[in-house]
Amino acid sequence: MRRAGFTLMELLVIVGIVLVLLAILFPVLAAARRRSQATQTRAQLGRLRGAVEEYRTLFDTYPGPVSEADLCASTTYTGAQNLLAGLTRKVRPVATPAYVQASADTWVERDYTTGPERFGRPMTTPLLVPAPGETAPASTILPALSELGVFVDRFPTGLPILYYKGNAGAKTVVANSPADGVAAFYLASNAGFTNQTLLHAADGGVFPQNLTQAGLLQVVTNADGSAMGGFVLISAGADRTFGPDRLGKVDDIVEAGGH
Repeated sequence: MRRAGFTLMELLVIVGIVLVLLAILFPVLAAARRRSQATQTRAQLGRLRGAVEEYRTLFDTYPGPVSEADLCASTTYTGAQNLLAGLTRKVRPVATPAYVQASADTWVERDYTTGPERFGRPMTTPLLVPAPGETAPASTILPALSELGVFVDRFPTGLPILYYKGNAGAKTVVANSPADGVAAFYLASNAGFTNQTLLHAADGGVFPQNLTQAGLLQVVTNADGSAMGGFVLISAGADRTFGPDRLGKVDDIVEAGGH
């Protein structure tokens, strides 16, 4: 007589086979998702790089009303925030560049000044309109910082896109700040995000950061030992760590442009 159904042993074998297949499939799917997120982030950084280059064409300077020296001295403002302010706020060129630190949060809400008048008409509309989900208030990432937002990358646990403005002709690629000498890029200009034991992502995830000069040097240096360009944009990559991880691996996504 033919029996109906499966025995317990047969069911256990089937379940075991399914679990093995899932164990093989899940890492493959996760890797595919990470590749897709990295591709979207590269496209995002490419778009931002284009906007920065367009800004320089218009005003003969890189976006961001605050100098790298002032960023290095600030505890509430970073290069990442400087990028958002530069590309998404109105710009009114004047003969004498001016920056008033009195209240950074309210100041950037008004038209700020940048560049000599000879660089064209006032920019009365933002140069770039962020895509949905492309920005987040800095306070959602790190409560100690001001409400002024940042661009966040396209990984689910969005972290700020770092922005470093370079110094043309500098022989040293990276220094901590101008107090340590002239360099192409200054680590301290984004220290509010890169030197945090607990850096909160936009979705609430927590990722410790400890980017050093040596770590940034790995990220922003060309094969010939020169600085990558006049500016760099950096995403922490899939490992959610700026610069090398604990094993020394670097998966940061970088776009550079300018001189």
